[in-house]
Amino acid sequence: MSDSEQAPHILIVDDEPSILKLLSKITSQCGYRCITASNAAEARECLAARQFDLLLTDIQMPGESGIELMKFVKEAYPDTAVVVISVINDFTKADAVLKIGACGYIVKPFERSQVFITIKNALIRRELEKNAKNREQKLEIAVRHRTRELAETVHDLKEAKSKIAATAKYHKDQLLFLQTLLEAIPNPIFYKDCNGAFLGCNKEFEDYIGLSRDEIIGKNIHDVSPHKSADRHHAEDLDLLAKSGRITYEASIPVADGTIRETLFSKATYKNSSGEIDGLVGVMVDITQRKQRERALRISEEKNRNILENISMGVALISPEMKILEMNNKMQRWFPAANADGSAKCYECFVTPGRKDPCGKCPTKQTLEDGRVHEAIVQNYNETRKRDFKIVSSAIKDKDGRVMAAIELISDITEELAIERELRQSQKMASIGQLAAGVAHEINNPTGFVSSNLRTLKDYQNDLDRLLGQYRTLKHALKNDEDQAAIQEMIKHIEDTEDEVDIGYILQDIGELIAESEEGTERIKKIVEDLKHFAHPGQDKVQDTDINKELESTLNVVNNELKYKAEVVTEFNPLPIIQANPQQLNQVFVNILVNAAQSIENMGEIRIKTRHVDGHVEIGISDTGCGIAKENISKIFEPFFTTKEVGKGTGLGMNIAYNIIKKHHGDIVIDSCVGKGTLFTISLPVEMETRHQLNSAELVDTRERCLG
Repeated sequence: MSDSEQAPHILIVDDEPSILKLLSKITSQCGYRCITASNAAEARECLAARQFDLLLTDIQMPGESGIELMKFVKEAYPDTAVVVISVINDFTKADAVLKIGACGYIVKPFERSQVFITIKNALIRRELEKNAKNREQKLEIAVRHRTRELAETVHDLKEAKSKIAATAKYHKDQLLFLQTLLEAIPNPIFYKDCNGAFLGCNKEFEDYIGLSRDEIIGKNIHDVSPHKSADRHHAEDLDLLAKSGRITYEASIPVADGTIRETLFSKATYKNSSGEIDGLVGVMVDITQRKQRERALRISEEKNRNILENISMGVALISPEMKILEMNNKMQRWFPAANADGSAKCYECFVTPGRKDPCGKCPTKQTLEDGRVHEAIVQNYNETRKRDFKIVSSAIKDKDGRVMAAIELISDITEELAIERELRQSQKMASIGQLAAGVAHEINNPTGFVSSNLRTLKDYQNDLDRLLGQYRTLKHALKNDEDQAAIQEMIKHIEDTEDEVDIGYILQDIGELIAESEEGTERIKKIVEDLKHFAHPGQDKVQDTDINKELESTLNVVNNELKYKAEVVTEFNPLPIIQANPQQLNQVFVNILVNAAQSIENMGEIRIKTRHVDGHVEIGISDTGCGIAKENISKIFEPFFTTKEVGKGTGLGMNIAYNIIKKHHGDIVIDSCVGKGTLFTISLPVEMETRHQLNSAELVDTRERCLG
């Protein structure tokens, strides 16, 4: 094998061609073989085509991010090391990436030596991890092999000991043992000779037939029972027993109390020392009650099946191995792939690939693990149409509390979610309409001074054009060696013009005018970007979210609504990046901030404070407005409830805010005092599966912190 074939294979992913080219050059010079991709989709194709030793990926890319690509690689290709490249020089971000599984974090712009050392260390770590994994697997195999050998040895010893004990006892008192055994068995037992005559039985058989042992021994079954159906033909039994050694069948026979009982017969032959059949032994089991229960169960099952098929939800029974044991027709219509071949399918085979689950966990798995009720929203494509389903999973337990299976109730909430999204977007657009005039005013201010600066620059351009004309005339005269007196006159004329237009001031002022204009255009750009970010309908996508950044963006949009009513005081403490839908959270912030401004009659104060506590991001928004009456606090989050005048509020803003926070597994709490103000406290989990409820003590503490 050549050196190039032995060199590690590196996949480089970056949406900037220049960075791709530079990294490719650096890695090639270091002796590595590299393949490049401009986005995560191309990278997935490359990964599917061959094995790579290392993935070098940018974090921020259009479409799928580098973080999502890295998570995919860590799961699908665990032997491939990952090094992340980012323009973000942030310890928290780097630490989060390394915790996910990255072997290195390179900050742009980077040096060649930094790239080489990081890649080298990552490859060394990969090789060490592979070697450790191989050693661990070999050790586990050896341990399992040795354990199996020991278990077989112990089993053989126990078996030998058992045989010795059984043989000794058998030889000691064989006859007594057999008779005691017959009497100890709670089922009727009999044995016959080859002619069908009874040779013996136990007490249970006597009681079942209603005859004594003396009345039974030596007689045929037809002699002791008038019903010919009481026993099968004896010769037929022997023929069947000669072939199989044992037969089992059911029959209805009369018993001592005169009733007909459903009985299960189990018969087997016994042989003499020459191997010839000497007779047969029969065991009878009364299965009348079992038959009755089976009939009742069939009726109950038919009744339950009718109920299941007529309810509006899909129902599925899931085993601990995540196999579908049973489902109703509605479930099969919604998920036709679930039982395509008639066998028990894995729940994840047809639901998980399309799951839209914010916390990333299957509700059925959680229920089977902890026995509690869990919910999730999943998406599934049925006949090319995307549908949203709500899954509620609960446990079926035995008498000891062990989870035996999970039962799922699945309802189609596609239309419900569509209405909810339309309602949320409608309320968002209503907020934009309310803020439009203020945003226009915010844009008009920088537009005004930019326009004024442009007019001033135009005047300066006219003066500079006049001077440039005179400079060109002087240049022409000097080039043609004209009369010195004429040249001196031109110079004097230029100096007079420079004094007239004040050229020194113009040159100084031009830079200041351009800087002011750039600042104004950046202000306009920021307002437009923030407004566009807030107004976009979004895709209900959970992503990495910086709460402090989103609050700043929201304040930029609603600035004109707030600045004439209140002084905004912010205390933004360092926060971790959380998993959330930023556009939906911005809508919550806008609703609360606008309500806060409207509650202040004269000039007041709005205070915003953030902090990180116990795995949660906490946002406190307080105002010094009129407050909320105690009897109305419990109604604030109800739909269509409003304390505003008719025509000034829909009553949906706070209801939508409440629903958004709850969908993020967070809490929103109100504390208000009439005449003093209101505090909204929002608590959001850093990870979506984390939940937290504020108790009354925490509420008081939070109010004191946020109101200062």
